[in-house]
Amino acid sequence: MLRPGKQLDASRLLARVKLWPARLLGTFIVWQLIFIPLANLLDFYPHRALRMDELTDLREVPPESVQVPVAVHALSAVTDRWAQLTGQQQMWWLFAPQFPPQATFAAVELRWPDREPVLLRSSLEPADTSSYFRPPGSGDRLFQYEMHLGLGLVFWNPATAEPEAVIWRKHFADLVRMQWKSMRAYLRWKTKRYLAANPNLLPPSEAILLMRIYRTPQPGEPLDEPRQPFSQAVARWRLADDLAAGQVPVEAVDPFSGEFVRILMDNPSRSEADHD
Repeated sequence: MLRPGKQLDASRLLARVKLWPARLLGTFIVWQLIFIPLANLLDFYPHRALRMDELTDLREVPPESVQVPVAVHALSAVTDRWAQLTGQQQMWWLFAPQFPPQATFAAVELRWPDREPVLLRSSLEPADTSSYFRPPGSGDRLFQYEMHLGLGLVFWNPATAEPEAVIWRKHFADLVRMQWKSMRAYLRWKTKRYLAANPNLLPPSEAILLMRIYRTPQPGEPLDEPRQPFSQAVARWRLADDLAAGQVPVEAVDPFSGEFVRILMDNPSRSEADHD
């Protein structure tokens, strides 16, 4: 049996233990109140070097461009790691200062030398753009993947892009150079699914990644009329292809000529096996 003094100490210890969950919760809440505004403020300083991931919304810059004060570097190291750990990347800048004038949906065109091509549309593209509803769910992950395959094309307009031809050609080439693994994986996945559903077909000779682009209605335009997209090729994967050393297995399109061009890997010293 515990003596009165020891019973009192045990009661105090038990009372303190019972407070730990509340204290931990309070600490977490205070930290979140600090983290969210701090992470947003730190994003005014480009401090992440390319590249954290192929498919990312984070503001990243070439390593030689990362020049930030020591305090920003130290604080962002903490906030970036916490954001990665908890999935709280702060990306409000995506919604300002300009709303994207277009919506994009990925598609794949399979081509054979002796038959008509087949277009495989995204399961997320609405059949009727004038009236549709899609509830949130597991398809959101696929949406994010497909959307990032053509990131930037929400501003692509071939009718007005000619004055910035150099910038756009570089954009298309950089998309493939940075995301060829994700593009090839997507093209391979869509091809395998189609062949599994059509077992009598031979594999296609090439698969082309397209973005089907719907322009956002302008003020005063009718909203109840179906809108037709225009397609923009992004990349091509030739299933049986001989590659030179250092070449990316996926070709990039020249958006003005429509021709596909070879792209060199960002680090030619690494083999394709190192990238897979």
